[in-house]
Amino acid sequence: MNWSLVRIPSWLGSTMTLAIPITSTLMAWAFLRDQVSLWQFVGMAVVMFAVSAVVLDQSRTKLT
Repeated sequence: MNWSLVRIPSWLGSTMTLAIPITSTLMAWAFLRDQVSLWQFVGMAVVMFAVSAVVLDQSRTKLT
């Protein structure tokens, strides 16, 4: 995380931290066979959609 903050914009680094709980949940599900409910998957999809929308919007703003 510290390595990347000097290489990417701060808004992107802080936005991407929202994906950390999703990544850890998916890894626990895949490797530790942790139980994940359908509603948790739906919630993760909503968060990832929102993060993607923010990143795409900021990327478009920087291009214009």
